[in-house]
Amino acid sequence: MLRDITLGQYYPIDSVIHRLDPRTKLFWNHDFYCFSVHSKFMAGYALATLFLVVAISLSKVPVKFMIKGLKAVLILFDYQCQLLIYFN
Repeated sequence: MLRDITLGQYYPIDSVIHRLDPRTKLFWNHDFYCFSVHSKFMAGYALATLFLVVAISLSKVPVKFMIKGLKAVLILFDYQCQLLIYFN
């Protein structure tokens, strides 16, 4: 079971995202987290999803590898969307 966990693993590839300064990546990661957690509208979630899709495409990491590592995150994201629909 632990072999299937890919979240946070380094994928050796040359891309725009991989060449960024680590502080820049931490800054954008923090901003993405704050924006996606504190968003109160579906448009905010759509914008966060768009940002995530662009970042994944710029990183050149295979989508299959990314989805495998994001299973738990996708479940939490779905839960947040359901809460947003329920309470609005």
